[in-house]
Amino acid sequence: MATEVVGNKEGGLLIVTDQDETRQVAIPCDERTLSTFVHRLGNMGTDEQDLADVMVKILEWQTELDLEIVIDNVKNGRYHAIVSNRATLAQLPLRGEDAVLLNFISDDKIPLYMEQHLFEKQSSEFNANARGISLPVNAISDEMLKEALRKAIADENYELASKINEEVKRRGLDLNDASAPDDREE
Repeated sequence: MATEVVGNKEGGLLIVTDQDETRQVAIPCDERTLSTFVHRLGNMGTDEQDLADVMVKILEWQTELDLEIVIDNVKNGRYHAIVSNRATLAQLPLRGEDAVLLNFISDDKIPLYMEQHLFEKQSSEFNANARGISLPVNAISDEMLKEALRKAIADENYELASKINEEVKRRGLDLNDASAPDDREE
């Protein structure tokens, strides 16, 4: 379940917890998704419904809504998911942040899961009163990764810079080039 949305005008993080609220994963999202969440949270309790709400309601009217979403991997700093029809086994890929949004819009009627090994690798301890959150370096964008490396070097935090540099090398990024390589599974 999405428990928190944080960010700025360029994008943000969707904080998703397990059912027991003991572990959490931060899912980076773009400005559009962040804006959608903020808008939805601000309109709670109103009669207004946007297209996404209407489409989920129409889907409920037409089917038994036997769907589930599984976040199954991270590629180049972006979570990826699959929405599956459990009756027909048909599947559609979608971005991780859109998976969280679909789960939220459906009011958990379309359950959201994360592959166990991925959850164990990406999650951190959940603390409702925490002032910060751990974010694995493989879950941030190429640009954020490059900026984090520059900041770690500028702050003379060489241990952190070394860890970030390992991820930069693993992705095959050129620190002088703004373009990113093709998606590779992580």
